[in-house]
Amino acid sequence: MADPDVFDPKQIELMSRLTAALVGYTPPHFKTIQCVITEGLEDKQRALFYTIRCPEYPDDGTTVVNATVHDAGTALVRYMTREGAAFPGLRITMTQQADGKWHNNIKLMDAMPDKEPPKGPAQRPVPRRTPPPRAPAKPWWKLW
Repeated sequence: MADPDVFDPKQIELMSRLTAALVGYTPPHFKTIQCVITEGLEDKQRALFYTIRCPEYPDDGTTVVNATVHDAGTALVRYMTREGAAFPGLRITMTQQADGKWHNNIKLMDAMPDKEPPKGPAQRPVPRRTPPPRAPAKPWWKLW
């Protein structure tokens, strides 16, 4: 994994893409967004696991994301592990400021190789191809 103390414009761009996707995916009443992304195995394949929550609305969290969030998360993880490093996981905390802008805090988690992989629905890595144009995904909190 690249040196975390070195400015990496591509990584910043990918993190911005992920945080923007999280803002677009979560309900508008979330003023604090907490997202944990970990890697594990599902059906013997590498997969990303997401936990998204808001401390003010603990019952409104989810472990399922839309394609926009997953595409952004997958792109960031692939970039971070491009040199063959293990992905330790990310802990993202976003707080909406009074002016409507978001303050983002993104931290690498400690790798826990002996820990059992996460359980629950996983988001499989997206194949490396350009997807066809699609309609914007509907937020998970709105009724279809």
